[in-house]
Amino acid sequence: MYSIIDIETTGNHAHRHSITEVAIINFDGEKITDQFSTLVQPDVPIPDFISHLTGITNEMVEHAPRWEEVMEAIDDFTRNRILIAHNAHFDYSFLKSAFLQSGKSFQRKTLCTLRLSRKIFPGLQSYSLRKLCAHFNIQSQSFHRALVDAVAALELFKLCSREDRNGIIQSSLKKTPGEYTLPPHLPKEIIPSLPDEAGVYYFLDQLQRILYVGKAKNIRARIIQHFTANSSTRVRTRLMNSIHHIRYESCGNELIAMLMESAEIKKHFPPFNVIQKISENNFGVYCYEDGKGYLRFALKKLHRTDQPLISFSSLQEARVFLNEKITEFHLCPKLCNLQRSIAACHDHAAGNCDGACIGEVSAEDYNARVREALSAMKQDSITCAIVGDGRNEKERSIVIMENGKYLGYGFAPVASVGEETSVTPSPYFESLKEIIQPQRDNREVQMIIRAYLRTHSDYQLQM
Repeated sequence: MYSIIDIETTGNHAHRHSITEVAIINFDGEKITDQFSTLVQPDVPIPDFISHLTGITNEMVEHAPRWEEVMEAIDDFTRNRILIAHNAHFDYSFLKSAFLQSGKSFQRKTLCTLRLSRKIFPGLQSYSLRKLCAHFNIQSQSFHRALVDAVAALELFKLCSREDRNGIIQSSLKKTPGEYTLPPHLPKEIIPSLPDEAGVYYFLDQLQRILYVGKAKNIRARIIQHFTANSSTRVRTRLMNSIHHIRYESCGNELIAMLMESAEIKKHFPPFNVIQKISENNFGVYCYEDGKGYLRFALKKLHRTDQPLISFSSLQEARVFLNEKITEFHLCPKLCNLQRSIAACHDHAAGNCDGACIGEVSAEDYNARVREALSAMKQDSITCAIVGDGRNEKERSIVIMENGKYLGYGFAPVASVGEETSVTPSPYFESLKEIIQPQRDNREVQMIIRAYLRTHSDYQLQM
């Protein structure tokens, strides 16, 4: 009826790591009927820290059978049985992946003693197998060997069966296949209630604190992907075990969802978001005329009221951009404020500057090249409104860029935005600016907007 299983591996990810040991105990609900245990020769070396954790070394598995030699026995041993494991998703995902890589499928119902323990024995400080065994005086030898852990999981399952006053085990066995992948503390009715529309979603813990922020074209489908992903990393397992609630915001379209996600991550710094926590210390490029009539560029840290030619998330990015323009339009690094010297710039001696910095080129001739550079910068310094789908048929979304700076987004009734998208008179553009919610500008959101415009230029309303 049951197969209590535990595996040891070379790492935490089912697609990138390999099984090193498998132990299975068949249990009929009253007694052990059979058991199976073997080391497995992985196709990769066992890392030192894994050997230290499990006690399994490369020498121990050198002459062990390969996965292809034991998988048929594992398939036969567990056929028509319910798999039981502590953190069953980990073991099951490795088994499914290993069978799949060998060209075979592996499908079993599962029960997780970690999830069962949380529901049957709520309020404990830890639900690790080691801590549960210590709390309930379940005798066990050293952990992190497959057979030892399988025996401990069996004893824990027996305890759960005895103490299950509310039919939690039977309820778990009646779950649909999709429910087996849900976080253990997330009510199953949450998923059907999610919308199939673009937006931002939040994974929340027991105290409603934000754990993770994501965006999606289809909120329900994307969240289901989170829970059915064939991955069992330690971080993902910790996240799944921490989710108690889901909140979402409809956005109407993918662009607004991407911009809102970026802003929310920087606002809340969720512990499980690691990609978009970037600096917002923006710098701008400016142009001015010096006392001798030469047009010069300068870099300056942005303040709220500044209107640069173009802005960047860091000083280094701005310097790289200016250097590119110096090379492309044969400008002087000194007149672009990237070099400081009393006389000629350093590039003059190397023949890369024609001497505007020491008056060998007239201001008129040099400024002509600067104006070409300015013209090129204007292509990067977008001023536009982007009109997209709203959260319902009666509204539209608005995103505003002005002089290369992202101002924010908002929603407005269709009548106030209008259906015509080919002409944007200045007063109309100013009225759209009053609709938006101001947002912080940074290089990341500019990249989001520019990438969007490359494939959605028909939505762009330029001044």
